[in-house]
Amino acid sequence: MKVDMVSAMYRVQSVIAIAVFAIMVILFLIKYYRERIKKTALQLNDELFEKVRVAEDVLQLGCSTKLHNKVRDLEQKRTRMYLELQVSVESSSIEYYAGMKNKLIELHGEYDKLIVEILQRCAFEEEAKTNGPVLLNKISNQIRKIENNSKDCPGLSHVKLEHQRLKLVVYSAKEKGETLDWAYLYPLLKQLQWVLHNQLIVEDANVL
Repeated sequence: MKVDMVSAMYRVQSVIAIAVFAIMVILFLIKYYRERIKKTALQLNDELFEKVRVAEDVLQLGCSTKLHNKVRDLEQKRTRMYLELQVSVESSSIEYYAGMKNKLIELHGEYDKLIVEILQRCAFEEEAKTNGPVLLNKISNQIRKIENNSKDCPGLSHVKLEHQRLKLVVYSAKEKGETLDWAYLYPLLKQLQWVLHNQLIVEDANVL
């Protein structure tokens, strides 16, 4: 009987020892996995900081204030996440760090889209600055050509008024020494050119 009790106690102690060991292993794995996720989240944040520098460098080319504000807003979001990770305690759950990691991955996607948008916007602004003045003069020539070839030109009076308004905007800005927003003017000039182009096609067809 005494032998059975000793054997039973030994088995209980063995079970307890195994259970304690298992719990210790589980706690170690939880801590290890939590630290690994936290480290990954911090690395993602560091990579985001590099993307911020890229975005800011591209913005130096002279893009719109709207894009500057977008970069600022994303940087504030990144900074908040970074501070949260830095002050997080060891007892923070795996779910917390996994959530932060996913948010940072999403923020990476936002930054990638923004950098593409910045590059496209800068390219457009450069095109507008280069081709805008040329197009302004070209439209003047097109208007004169249509007026010389046709007595009746529907819509030309509106085009002339809008063209004169844009010329006045350019002239006024130059007189005041202000920077012209060709990114605003260029699409308007392109629209006028499209109207005149269609009218010239009609004129050529009438000649034939």
